Amino acid sequence: MMNRIGRKNTWLWFAAFIYAGVFGSTVQAAPPMATLTGTVADGNGRELVQVSLTLKNKFFEKSLTVDGAFSLANLPAGEYQVILAAPGFAVAESTLTLVGGAVLEREFVLSPKAIALEDVVMAPSTFSLMSQAVQGGNYLDRETIRNTPHFGDDVYRALATLPGTSSTDFSSSFNLRGGEYREVKVTFDDMELYNPFHLKDYTGVFSFIDPEALGGLTLTSGGHSAKYGNARSGVLVMDPLLPKERKTEVTVSFGNVALRSEGTFNDGLGSWFVSARRGYLDILLSFTDDSDEGEENDITYYDSFGRVTHVLGERHSWSFNYLLANDKFVEKEGVEGDSESAVADYDDLYLWSKVSSAWNDRLSSESLLFWGDQSQDRVADSFGGLEQYDLKDNRSLSWWGVKQDWQFSLADNHLLTFGWEFRDVDAEYDYLGATFNRNPVGGGDQFQRIETKLDPTGEETSAWLAYRLRLNERLYTETGVRYDRQTLLDDSQVSPRFSLFFEQNERTSWRFAYGSYYQAERAHELQIADGETAFQKPEKAVHWLVGFDHRFSNGLDFRLEGYLKDLSDLRTRYDNLTRSMVQYAGPSADRIALDVDTGEVRGVELVLKQNLGGKVSWFLNYAWSQAQDDYQGTKVARQFDQEHTLNANLNWRPGPKWNFNVAWIYHTGWRTTPIGIGFDEEGAPELVAGDIFSETLPAYHRMDLRINRRVQIGQKRAFELFLDINNLYNRKNTRGYSDWVMRDLGDGNFAAVAEEKDDWLPILPTFGMTWKF
Repeated sequence: MMNRIGRKNTWLWFAAFIYAGVFGSTVQAAPPMATLTGTVADGNGRELVQVSLTLKNKFFEKSLTVDGAFSLANLPAGEYQVILAAPGFAVAESTLTLVGGAVLEREFVLSPKAIALEDVVMAPSTFSLMSQAVQGGNYLDRETIRNTPHFGDDVYRALATLPGTSSTDFSSSFNLRGGEYREVKVTFDDMELYNPFHLKDYTGVFSFIDPEALGGLTLTSGGHSAKYGNARSGVLVMDPLLPKERKTEVTVSFGNVALRSEGTFNDGLGSWFVSARRGYLDILLSFTDDSDEGEENDITYYDSFGRVTHVLGERHSWSFNYLLANDKFVEKEGVEGDSESAVADYDDLYLWSKVSSAWNDRLSSESLLFWGDQSQDRVADSFGGLEQYDLKDNRSLSWWGVKQDWQFSLADNHLLTFGWEFRDVDAEYDYLGATFNRNPVGGGDQFQRIETKLDPTGEETSAWLAYRLRLNERLYTETGVRYDRQTLLDDSQVSPRFSLFFEQNERTSWRFAYGSYYQAERAHELQIADGETAFQKPEKAVHWLVGFDHRFSNGLDFRLEGYLKDLSDLRTRYDNLTRSMVQYAGPSADRIALDVDTGEVRGVELVLKQNLGGKVSWFLNYAWSQAQDDYQGTKVARQFDQEHTLNANLNWRPGPKWNFNVAWIYHTGWRTTPIGIGFDEEGAPELVAGDIFSETLPAYHRMDLRINRRVQIGQKRAFELFLDINNLYNRKNTRGYSDWVMRDLGDGNFAAVAEEKDDWLPILPTFGMTWKF
């Protein structure tokens, strides 16, 4: 499906972008531009360096790093909010008005402020994105995220630029430091999300989180605090946007058309945000269907998020949120006697309400009441090929629960956080699958029939406690412990955690973390397509992490981290020996069960980032990693282990209207298994697998380009347009081999040959436009 879109309509998208950019620029004569000059100093008049300055209004946003004096030219006229942040100083916010053709001079003064104990980032491997001001700084700010190439304009895909992540071209989900995506806990305004993606049959092509609904997000790749459980690899925390003014947006992009509205009411005591997005791949695919090949595609999906907040008295605030998504999927294809078809329907609904309370100056709490429901109905079949299957897969999950987080400041240098959660879960499985593989490899079954009907129910309870101590102005520690219990497994776990932060000076810091992390199989995670009918015991990972951060005098940010994860009590894992991605888990000729128990993941990550002023910025990160499991007395690499990874990004903004961003991604090829010829007990030749994941696929690399164009129409409207080209030089990156057969060489010998070489996405241009008013 995705390859067909990439092969066609390339010039149509490009022409549409150029036409829209040229047309938008001629709608109205360009108004005169304004200039802002000024200085940033402390209370003693000393100019400050490496100050993060953000200038924005509803139509325009610009972020840069300034040293003392600065000058910003070619700015659209209008009223702006200015946000300034520097280490050791309180965030300063103010408003100003720029007049076209005029120069405004301003002097900004920042006040010293000790970092609040609760704001100290303790864990290494913590990356904050899109937030306005955070201790430790933003890895990528909101403007950089918008400018970075990411297919489908999906913020999830921007996370693939972070060190330690690995992902496929098709999916928005990502693996983290040798772990699977299911090992990453995802929360949105404290509501845990399960597999929040559209087009799950393709491992989740787009997330159903609207990026414009986010006020910021933080990814922690290990060493997370005792507050977070059931996550062996990391935590992704997404915070909602807090509206400050009324604004409406309409966006049309490759993946969807979206309508958003936000604002405040009751003299600013209340706010609302609502977004609705409808995907239209069904329309795009109608142009790419080939009736001669018997293709039929009908894919529709939508999502919506809404949030309303209000202040309750002087010390309390309340919010109510909903998040819903739906997918309908029909795909049929038939060529020369081979036929494939799939029909699927997915529904996701989340409801939650939160009350935040400041009981006094030292004690505060957050209380969350939540409910959710998910369902999937899927029918698929394939006949005539080497792999044939007929399956029906219906599942559902519903849950409700309550959660509380408390924070108590014992004194200025002592902070106690604690909390608890109760969750009731109810799942249903109705699965019937029959598969027939003509040439199974690696011990795969030739014929298999699985029928499963289950309705597991259970309760999950947890409690946590953490004590943070400021030993002096530069040394902090946090000691925590977590308790989890699952009635579904009749099991409980205790997880100790410890972290240390040492600020050597205002430019240099060290972080260390240790902890135990358990991953219990949830009610909806049973691998029924592989024949599993019983839940396995919780997996365990012990993390050791150390990180070093330094900012040079020229503004270059340097980060070096090392980590080790000892894995034990691992589940039986099911992998495909020669393919990196399959559409359906069970019906595969090369699928094998790996009954592993222990493993180890280790790695080193290097990050460099610099903002060279208003026009140029760049970042680069490199990761070396090794992910292995102990299998039958030998070390076996994990399939998605990529030993070397390099991400490079260069951004150029020649003026307020245009922005150009180019990204290059490289990593060692994922693992594959050699297939050869063996002989059965009767001496007949057969396909056999070599050492599991002992070889690598060809190295993966691609270049992506994103061009942004801003068109201002008067003082009340603006357009933002983008052209995003994925895989600019059309690299054919191999993702695996399939349809293995024995070929008679004519001399009495046979060879194992793959009839299909599967590739990741070809060159793929996408286009989008946002209208703000």
